[in-house]
Amino acid sequence: MFDTGGQIDLDGAVATGVAAASSVLSTMASIPAGVLSDHALASATLQSLRHAVPSDRSVVFTGSSATTLAPVALRGATRVPWLGRSGGSTLLEAAASHPGPLIQTWSDATGERCVLSVPLVARSGEAIGLLVADRVASDPFTAEELGAAWLVARRTAPALGAALLFADLRARASLEERQRLARDIH
Repeated sequence: MFDTGGQIDLDGAVATGVAAASSVLSTMASIPAGVLSDHALASATLQSLRHAVPSDRSVVFTGSSATTLAPVALRGATRVPWLGRSGGSTLLEAAASHPGPLIQTWSDATGERCVLSVPLVARSGEAIGLLVADRVASDPFTAEELGAAWLVARRTAPALGAALLFADLRARASLEERQRLARDIH
């Protein structure tokens, strides 16, 4: 790529990449508002989980490690009780570092709990969050329920990954537009 008197000349590979990106962005721009909403998709994930695996509370977290996990949608609670310490490490630290579904126990004000966590993995293979559910420990999750939660996560994670990527692109575009406007004003 080089400057030819004020015009940019793109070599074949770059031009092909720009054309492909432009096509994808045009397609994404035509998607109705709300379809690629991370909150809406996370809420739909919890609905799917609710039908597949009975639980008292559930949450979809986004983030790639225990320190970056943030709740996007909650069901059955107005807070996330799993952020405290249990045995020297949080449930989320163990779940975020585990490559597959995990069942753990947890004690809180309501008593002993059984907690199921399943990683959410984007099409790229990148960990994008966790799907977590709990219920009383006297009714532990079964192997079949663990498999059902894993299936819900595998089916919904690619769409959630796309929504998170789309939200990031929108945030970047907004920042760039604000910076451009600031430069134009000054």
